[in-house]
Amino acid sequence: MAQADRQTAPKLVYLEVVTTALRKLGLSEESITRGIFRGCGDGSLSYHHTGEDPPPGFWRTGLGNVRINASDISNLLILPASAGAVGFYTFTLFDVMLAWEDVVVKYPALRDTEPPELGTSHVEVSFAAPFMKRLEVVMTWLGTLLRKPPLSAEEEPKAPAPASTRLQEMERAGFFKGARALQDAADYAREAYSLDGCVPDDVTPAQFARGLEKWLKARNKVKVVPDQWHTSNRFLREYRHQS
Repeated sequence: MAQADRQTAPKLVYLEVVTTALRKLGLSEESITRGIFRGCGDGSLSYHHTGEDPPPGFWRTGLGNVRINASDISNLLILPASAGAVGFYTFTLFDVMLAWEDVVVKYPALRDTEPPELGTSHVEVSFAAPFMKRLEVVMTWLGTLLRKPPLSAEEEPKAPAPASTRLQEMERAGFFKGARALQDAADYAREAYSLDGCVPDDVTPAQFARGLEKWLKARNKVKVVPDQWHTSNRFLREYRHQS
């Protein structure tokens, strides 16, 4: 969990308060999600939450499967090898609170403003609000469950098949077949960015090439990587559906 290094306790506000303030600035939902997700990931936004800490790689994926719902952040991740199965699962950080001072630094337009009031959302330290929120969810779920008749075997819902990652699509299309350099690029992407190889949109071919060269040298595959920029550029163009 990220923690701010300050002399005084930070002013903590729920994520929903921050997103409301950013919407008032005219920012799009995509821009808000990108800024908050990357800010929490790189440490520029100090945050607190209830429940388990995020697993490794939570902040290192692309934004395609990231969802912000009120003050919760969810992300779709690949099951770890220890799970003994291949698939995906959704991990959610509940009741995320951000340090308002960090938010103002990241978004200077909010300087000299106070967080918008959303009931009990503006807090210094609060455990009552998350508890009441969870209790409300549980009571709603129990009420719905009691009202519904039991499902028959034919009506039982089936779990949706996990979405394919871009690297899996490229593998099925035969993009890496017979191309060792491109397969190395895919293996590097999985290790450097996340298990599903979600390369962030702001990574350039030159940055990817430098990382790939270091990765190959560290594994004693080669001492010099020829044409690393060309390989990286070709890989990223195909990965991003660029012609």
